[in-house]
Amino acid sequence: MVRTHGGSVSVESTPGMGSTFTLTLPWTSQAKPAAAAPASEAHTADLTPKPSADVQLLLAEDDPLNAEMLIEYLTEAGYRLIHAQDGLEAVQQAAALHPNLILMDIQMPQMDGLQAIQQIRRHPDQRVATVPIIALTAQAMAGDAERCLAAGANAYLAKPFRFTDILQLIGRHLRKETPSS
Repeated sequence: MVRTHGGSVSVESTPGMGSTFTLTLPWTSQAKPAAAAPASEAHTADLTPKPSADVQLLLAEDDPLNAEMLIEYLTEAGYRLIHAQDGLEAVQQAAALHPNLILMDIQMPQMDGLQAIQQIRRHPDQRVATVPIIALTAQAMAGDAERCLAAGANAYLAKPFRFTDILQLIGRHLRKETPSS
């Protein structure tokens, strides 16, 4: 996953003392210009529609680093983000804030993503029950995608993923969304 994001991992070990693992990831707080992206990614990113200012995404992610990277990237892409740290909080925020789309991690404390998706799908308010949900998970074994879709997710994306892939999925599912009143 680290190499996918252009980083590296190193280890220093001293017998009887322990080991130090160093994770290095490139990080900038400003959006990179399209020219800096590889040609294939720049072309793909051009196909992703720019969101309007009123598009709100709910990110359910318990890992602080994953959440921070996604929030910063998607905010720079033009989305407004709400962050839930577990499945229970995601269900509560979905009901209270009516996001346009939910990005749902599957392995979380309190309530896992599959349970949260099922509760959202059973919600009596159709704005909540029908919101597009993209499952984001490190679970990439046979049958994992099917379990996410059976729980009610509209799409499944295995970690690690390219940011252009998530932007395309978000764009595709927002275009399918019917305007709400």
